[in-house]
Amino acid sequence: MKVYFIRHAIAMEREEWQDDDLKRPLTKDGIKKFKSFFKKISKNLKKPDLLIASEAERSIATAKIIAKLYDIDYKIDNRINPGSDIMQYKLVLDEMADNNVNSIAIVGHEPDLSNFISFYIAETALSLKLKKGAIVCIKDKVLYGLIQPDMLK
Repeated sequence: MKVYFIRHAIAMEREEWQDDDLKRPLTKDGIKKFKSFFKKISKNLKKPDLLIASEAERSIATAKIIAKLYDIDYKIDNRINPGSDIMQYKLVLDEMADNNVNSIAIVGHEPDLSNFISFYIAETALSLKLKKGAIVCIKDKVLYGLIQPDMLK
């Protein structure tokens, strides 16, 4: 199975946001930058069979950008909400493998994504830090690519 792990685009800082963290939105600049970045790289990424976002507004807004470019729907899964542990991500991927999903894109959060990717492909021996908007491509537990948004500048 091919998995695209995507960190949500630039959101308002936690210190600036007074409401529930799940409601913290993307910034206008974050939306603009992610649209531009993803449009450039989407030509080289195969359309996923399934797109999943956490319940966080910033994750959903990022998934909407991806969904529009690929003309696909997305679903929301609270198992990948901010603070989710490695086993929650594993359950999601195991479920997709059991349902014969060939490719999936997951829009999530740090440090959850880095922690899971490290566990998934290197039994936690890998040290990653994903910038906002970064994309990691893994196929059959092998790292095929990591694209940080500032790499294209």
